[in-house]
Amino acid sequence: MSLIYSINSPVASSQTKPYIPVETRTYTVNQQRNNDQSTFDFDDDIKRSWSIGIDRLKVSTTDYLQFNYFETNKITQKMGDEEATSFNDTLLESFISVRKKGDLVPVVLMNKELSKSILVFQENEGKGGFVGINW
Repeated sequence: MSLIYSINSPVASSQTKPYIPVETRTYTVNQQRNNDQSTFDFDDDIKRSWSIGIDRLKVSTTDYLQFNYFETNKITQKMGDEEATSFNDTLLESFISVRKKGDLVPVVLMNKELSKSILVFQENEGKGGFVGINW
């Protein structure tokens, strides 16, 4: 994967020349990992919070697959484009509608048929209550 950054000098507003980058650098990031391997490694406190939240909200984990919030691409890869876009929009809107500063990263539970989802997270940096959003 290549990332391209442009570095430029500020241009005075009285100058009429078009913007031309002074320098362009290309950086290459090598990523070698198994597709099932987690992209983000969360500490034990967050994982423990997910487990407690799932238990307190009485969610049957045998019926659901578990994904951290940043790995939902593993869910949407199994969907068509329109369905994936709708899923991502609903997930984001649901989370933003109740999230407050300091809330922990949520876990996304998805049934095997990809027809039901539950978002679970703990409020107040792991000191608050648990929130479960079904859709």
